Amino acid sequence: MTNLAQLDLFSAVESAYLENGGQLNQKDLYDSVAKATGINPEEHVATVGKQENVNLFYRKVRWIQQSLKQSKMLQRVEKGVWQLIGKAEEKLHQIAASKSILAFSSDLGVIICSKSEAVFDKGIINEDVDLVLTSPPYILDQARLYGGVPAKEWVDFIMSIINRIIPRLSDGASIALNIGQDSFHKGSPARHTHIERLTIAMEDAGLYLIDRLIWSSNKAPAPYAWASRTRYQLNVGYEFVLWFSNNPLKLRSSNQRVLMPHSENHKRFVQRGGIKTAAVTSDGAYRKSVGDYSKTDLENGGKIPTNVLYFANKCRSNERVNRYAREVLGCHTHGAKFPLSLVNFLVSFLSKPGDLVVDPFAGTSTVGESCQSLNRRFIMIEPILEYVKQSFIRFASLSQQWWVNPHFATQDQINYLMEA
Repeated sequence: MTNLAQLDLFSAVESAYLENGGQLNQKDLYDSVAKATGINPEEHVATVGKQENVNLFYRKVRWIQQSLKQSKMLQRVEKGVWQLIGKAEEKLHQIAASKSILAFSSDLGVIICSKSEAVFDKGIINEDVDLVLTSPPYILDQARLYGGVPAKEWVDFIMSIINRIIPRLSDGASIALNIGQDSFHKGSPARHTHIERLTIAMEDAGLYLIDRLIWSSNKAPAPYAWASRTRYQLNVGYEFVLWFSNNPLKLRSSNQRVLMPHSENHKRFVQRGGIKTAAVTSDGAYRKSVGDYSKTDLENGGKIPTNVLYFANKCRSNERVNRYAREVLGCHTHGAKFPLSLVNFLVSFLSKPGDLVVDPFAGTSTVGESCQSLNRRFIMIEPILEYVKQSFIRFASLSQQWWVNPHFATQDQINYLMEA
C-alpha cells in the first residue's frame, strides 16, 4: 500500500486543478490525484478515533484544498466545485498560430517553438521524414492545461497534421502514434471509438496499418470511476502505439536492432540440442523438427520481441525535467510525458542511424533526447513556451554541442544548463 506521507500530494492536487482548466468537482479531483500518484483510495480506509471507515486519502486531499483556500489560491464556485484563482490560475503561454521560432539546436536536431501546421505550411522541413513518432493530445471533455480536443473533433484534428506530413515522408517511412484509450462518453463507462476512426482515416489518406503495438505499463488503477467505484470494468494496463507506413514493402524497421536477451531456461534448452522429437499439431499448421532451436538460435544475438511491450511509466529523465521546471524555471510541468525507455525502443526499431525523426506534438521533447543519444536526426515541434524551455535540460549533459535561443532562456538558466 502506498504511504501517503511519502507522496507530494500538494503538488498533485495543484496539478490536477491546473491540468483540468483550473476548476474541478470533488469526485474528479479525487480521481485525478489518485491517477497521478498511483494511489488506490480504497486501500486507505481506516478507523480514526471513534470514526470508522475514514478514507485517509480523501481527508488529506480535502486538507490540501483548505490550505490552498487559506493561501487565497482556491475558491468555491458552488457546492462540491472549486476553482484556482490568483497566481495559481496562470496559463501556459502558446506561440501565435503563424509563428515559428528556432528555440534550440544540437549537432543532430532542432526544437521549433511553433504549431505543426505552421511548420509544414511554410515548408520549413524541406527533406524527407523517415519516422514520425508522437503522442498526440488525448480526447478530453474539458481541455487540460496543455490543451485537448473534444471527441467529435479529435480525428479531424489529428488528420489535419498527418495530411500535412504525408507529402514529406520518405519511401517506407513509419508513423507511430501513442494513443490513449481511456476516453469515455460523458457519465458513462462506454469508450469512444476514436482509435478505430483514426485508423480508418489514416488508411483513407493512403497509409497502411502495419501493427497495433501494445504498451503495457504500471499504470495507476483506472478508470477509477468505472473499475474501483462502480466495479463495472477492469483496470486498464495498456495503451496502443498505432504503426503506419506509406510503403509496407520498404519499411526501415528492423527487429534485429531491438533483440532481447534469451532466458536462462531457453539457453539451457538450446544448449541441450533443442527439439528432440518431431511433432505436428493443429492439423499440420505447426511442425517441430528434430534440431529446431539448435545452438544457432543463440548465435542470432537474442530473441525477437513480441508486439506487447512492457515499459514502466516511472522515468528518471522525465523526473529530471520536472525538477528543472519547478526549481529552476518556476513553471508548470507537463502532465502526459511518455517514458524514455519506450521511446528508445521505438526509435531504435523503426528508424536507422542518421534517419530524420519528427515529433509534431513534442511536449518536452522526449523523442529528441532519444534521437540525440541514438544518432538520429530530429525535428521537435511544440507551441507551448514553458514545455520548450523544460526540454533543454534533456540535452544539457550530452557531450555534443548545443545552442539555446536567448529569447527562451536567461543567462543564469543557460549557465545552469552548461553546468548540469
